[in-house]
Amino acid sequence: MKSKLVSNQQIQHIKSKGISFNYISEEDAKKYLEQSTYLFKLLSYRKNYLKDASGKYLDLDFQYLVELSKLDRELRYICFDLCMDIEHFVKNKIVQTIVNTSDGYRPISEYFLINPRALIRINEQNTNTCFIHEIVNKYSPNFPVWVFVEVSSFGTISSFCSWYNSNYSKTFVDNKILNNVRDLRNAIAHNSCLLYNFVDRTPNLNTPVSEINAFLASLGIGKQTRKNNLHNMFVYDFVCLLYVHKKEVNDKSKLSRLNDFINKRCLENKDYFKNNFKIIKSYNFLKRVIDNI
Repeated sequence: MKSKLVSNQQIQHIKSKGISFNYISEEDAKKYLEQSTYLFKLLSYRKNYLKDASGKYLDLDFQYLVELSKLDRELRYICFDLCMDIEHFVKNKIVQTIVNTSDGYRPISEYFLINPRALIRINEQNTNTCFIHEIVNKYSPNFPVWVFVEVSSFGTISSFCSWYNSNYSKTFVDNKILNNVRDLRNAIAHNSCLLYNFVDRTPNLNTPVSEINAFLASLGIGKQTRKNNLHNMFVYDFVCLLYVHKKEVNDKSKLSRLNDFINKRCLENKDYFKNNFKIIKSYNFLKRVIDNI
């Protein structure tokens, strides 16, 4: 078990890893760790940097970690807003589709027959939520679609879309893509780091869904460029988010904050990362996607 480190020990620990303090004083770094974040979270971003033979990080300053942390936080806010857009518009599309093709109850009942655990989760997960608790008690287990979407998690919505595509008509976004949006949304909701590792390939990342490849191809992004970048989990999830937002929401004004972030905010301290090929490569790829959208 690793022992805890007090502020002064934390600074010494950071220095022992080869991390420099050329752009921020040790005293200011100590204050930052005491007032703005904690060491474990900040050091997560060090995975974007390589080590030398002795295990010390190459060309890594404490301020670079601070900047990555700030960029990460700002990006989480923007992405969460886009995720909320997607959830709203997908739910609305489900309601409109089913209301226009059935009585509003039958597809939901059929879905629960095939997926009984979905109904169990709805009943269990909403017991402590005041508004949702009331409508679950009122309608369960016979949910009309307009209540079903109100009480269902993003995961259940994704599962329902997959079931509907298979049993009625392929109306909704592939649930494999929605699941990536869900994963990104959940990571953001739990305040997890997004920009912590552009170096390693994600070993369990499946071959990109054909729709994502086609989407990027439509933006003029070639096969090799896609192959070189989509192996990273965050990059792939982020591209899925942009694809679903464009397909289901299609509100370019909603992307204005993201455009400012990628073309202005990310460049404010670009010299911090000028020697980090992996960060630059991922940035250029995402910038190209956003600009072309």
